[in-house]
Formats: sequence, C-alpha cells, structure tokens
Amino acid sequence: MNLDLGLADLDGDGLDMTPLIDVLFLLLTFFILAATFVAPALEVQLAQARNLRSGQGQGPSLTFSIDAQGDIYYEREKIQAADLEKIMGAHAQETPIIFNVDQDAPFEAFLTVLDEAKSQNRHQFLINGQPRKTAAAP
Repeated sequence: MNLDLGLADLDGDGLDMTPLIDVLFLLLTFFILAATFVAPALEVQLAQARNLRSGQGQGPSLTFSIDAQGDIYYEREKIQAADLEKIMGAHAQETPIIFNVDQDAPFEAFLTVLDEAKSQNRHQFLINGQPRKTAAAP
C-alpha cells in the first residue's frame, strides 16, 4: 500500500532556503548598524570661516544645534534652556560639546548653552562651521 501525502521527497529535490536566509540576516544586520551610526543633527546654515580643522573627535559627544530663530535642539529634539543642566549633568564632564549654530541665530541662544556648560566646569567645545570659499586664481 503506497500512501502519497503530497510531501516533497527529502532526497535533495527541494529548494534550499539557507542561503536566502543568510543573505536576509546580513542585510538586516547592515541596515541596523548603519542606522545606529548616523549622528542626529539639525540642518543649520553654518557660518563660514577661513581656518577650520576637520574632525568631530572620537568617542561620545554632546551636540547642540541652534537654529535661526534661537531655538535650541539636542538630538533633533527642541529643548528649553532649563533642560540644559539636566542633559549636561547626565554625561561625563570630559564629554566634548559640539555646537552647530546657524549663522543667523541670535548670540544670546549660543551664550545660554555656553554659560550652562561653563557653570558645570566643562571646557571642551567644538564649534562647527563651513569653509569659506576662496576666489579662484586667474
């Protein structure tokens, strides 16, 4: 008595899904890692300067952005000046602070963040800018 239940033979005639699953896991891992390495930043129109050093530094940092209206952002979230003490206090004192300040931002907003950092004895700052375009030689 031969019972055919419609099952595929197990002698290698079926489709092997192992390579497909491996590729899917590799793609998933790539996208998860790529998404975590993107630094959150607010698009601001940075001021220009002639003498800029490149590099953001290694390791963790606190990045504050200030837009043209003087609003302060931390990790793409708008914060109030009163939140600065709590945010800075949650990080080690050696953690550098990076400023992304719009060229049209009021100086008072920048001074507010800088004043809070100084009150916590923080002395490592990076102020981002964009290189000034030089005129081409004739």
